[in-house]
Amino acid sequence: MLNFSQYHPDTEKRIEKLRLLVNKRPVVILLPGGSIAELQPRIEELRGCDICYFGLNQFRGLEEILERIGQQFSVVMNSADPVKFIDSVLHFVSRQEDNLLISERTSFITEKVILSDASFGFKGFDYKDFFEQYNDKLLFFIAVPRNDQIIPNEDEPLHFMAQNSFSILLPLAVIGQASKVFVFGADGGRIGDLDLYFKGYGRGSEGALNQCAETFNETMPTIMDRVCTLYGLNQVDIYNCSVHSNLTPFPRITYDEAFARLKGEYNGNNQTT
Repeated sequence: MLNFSQYHPDTEKRIEKLRLLVNKRPVVILLPGGSIAELQPRIEELRGCDICYFGLNQFRGLEEILERIGQQFSVVMNSADPVKFIDSVLHFVSRQEDNLLISERTSFITEKVILSDASFGFKGFDYKDFFEQYNDKLLFFIAVPRNDQIIPNEDEPLHFMAQNSFSILLPLAVIGQASKVFVFGADGGRIGDLDLYFKGYGRGSEGALNQCAETFNETMPTIMDRVCTLYGLNQVDIYNCSVHSNLTPFPRITYDEAFARLKGEYNGNNQTT
């Protein structure tokens, strides 16, 4: 029995909604690392594939790639200063289709924020109004400083170590019962002569990304094992589609292999590294 009492009301139902959105399909997570530039000219290869797409933080620029094949993000996580991008957040949750925003409750506690872009018709932001209007589209976790505490656990099943946002979104995709997870743009810092961020859509210095990569490599295998045990899930295949990525806990595969796997056409000709 997992204790969700310290999160928002009906958190179990919110997790069930996450699972309904994923619907045991492959999850594709788009991140803004420079290697995702390869996805833009090749996105047509995924047209017609039954995929649940996840976005993160400054997500709108990457979602434009998906819109070329008539797709959008079904799940977006924004916990890194979401108020700065509140116009995009509000645009996401106000869509008619069912979707889910993942964040920390503390990230939204603010008196009032004047939006940076009023083009969507939003004139300001108030947390209470936001929660009342979009309550059924919200799932909140709690991030805690790194220490010796074993998290998540039965009493804190949505507590995660405070590190980069991707490190929290990834286990949530597994909790959502993804059949497999494919991550594009997860470079973990600069790769060769590629841009650090695709079209400037990310934030953070190169040094900060390198430090985050070290922490990710050290902690993620244990976190993923703990999540699967805690939620009674089988291990999920996770593929990093940035073949030279600095993030190493999961197989790094080529775009050719990723597309073949997503389309059910993989025959073993393309090798992981």
